[in-house]
Amino acid sequence: MEILKIKGYELEKSAPTTSEDLFNRSEVTVIVDGFEHTFSVLYVRTFFEKLWAEVPFEENPIFRYENHEFQLEDIIALVILIKSLELKDRKRMYINDYDEFASHFKDFNYEKLKDVFIGLIGRGKYFVKAPLDFLV
Repeated sequence: MEILKIKGYELEKSAPTTSEDLFNRSEVTVIVDGFEHTFSVLYVRTFFEKLWAEVPFEENPIFRYENHEFQLEDIIALVILIKSLELKDRKRMYINDYDEFASHFKDFNYEKLKDVFIGLIGRGKYFVKAPLDFLV
């Protein structure tokens, strides 16, 4: 699996009667089996606020390299996809249960993310050779 891009963001209301501003989205664009696609995770915004207790980071940005910064919200879909490779062919995932959401961030080797960030900045991609290297 080749990682091409990661991005996380807060949704904004598109109309006054929508509840979009209660959600965040995280995306990771990958090449799997020769096909490029984007895996998107939609989750309740309050989950993100609680997530700081589950990860070894204290604040945003979680990583700086040269003039690039990566935020915690950027890695959500990436971590979920690496931990659950059976999702590699899915386009979207919606999580509305905090325990399910938090479970994806346990036993993950966050130090390996530095390699991903540096690869994305330097080469525009990162090849995941052994997904098990990302697990503790």
